[in-house]
Amino acid sequence: MGCSFLALRHMAGYLDLHERASVAARWLPLVPEQHGHWTAPDGVLRVDAWSVHNEAARGGFFARGRGAALAMTGWIQEEQRWPMTATVAANLLAYCGAQGFGPLLDERCGEYAVLHADEDGQLRAACDPMGGQHLYYGERNGLVAVSNRAFLVAAALDGAGLPQVDPLRLAWLMSGLRAMFAGETLFDGVHILAPGKRLEVDGRGIRVVQAQSKGAATSHDWDVHFAELCDRVAQIRRLPDVR
Repeated sequence: MGCSFLALRHMAGYLDLHERASVAARWLPLVPEQHGHWTAPDGVLRVDAWSVHNEAARGGFFARGRGAALAMTGWIQEEQRWPMTATVAANLLAYCGAQGFGPLLDERCGEYAVLHADEDGQLRAACDPMGGQHLYYGERNGLVAVSNRAFLVAAALDGAGLPQVDPLRLAWLMSGLRAMFAGETLFDGVHILAPGKRLEVDGRGIRVVQAQSKGAATSHDWDVHFAELCDRVAQIRRLPDVR
């Protein structure tokens, strides 16, 4: 496990998000590494991360700065100018602060699930275009939950514990016919974010938008292919030597 994260946003602002996060945490064997909590004009927002340290991430998978936090799992392409002395999550958080969440993932390779939250109550999340990592979300009674673990969303929305799975959906899942439910999961009201989509949450609610992606190169774009190859080699060199 690289990192499990859970973001909660309550539109009315009176719900105790720490209590809801604690209910969900009963199903994880780890203590939250860090958390962020903000009160916005149109609600409250909290992010918890249960993370292990990993050499490929150069530390933990959670970073918190001034008025914002970022949680991630998997791996994501870095830029050569980013400092190696900082964790990958810290570099991504700094980029978000300067350029925004959208440009962070546009035309960037990787297998990842990333979540960014700030003091203005804005919550943004996305996973890689191939769906190598997953994101789940749901809303109930003004409470929005987003996580890379479906059971964390289900437990947070329920508020009393982990709800029972739908037996019909479980039967279809065990039979291998997962496509029967498209964006649904085993838990009622918990949805999976489709690859190539991006999740945006604010005072207006949840929006699923199409993420930008790089156009496919033609067979004649040899300069583009060579540049991508050099970039991938550079990324491999940034990984630690684990021999």
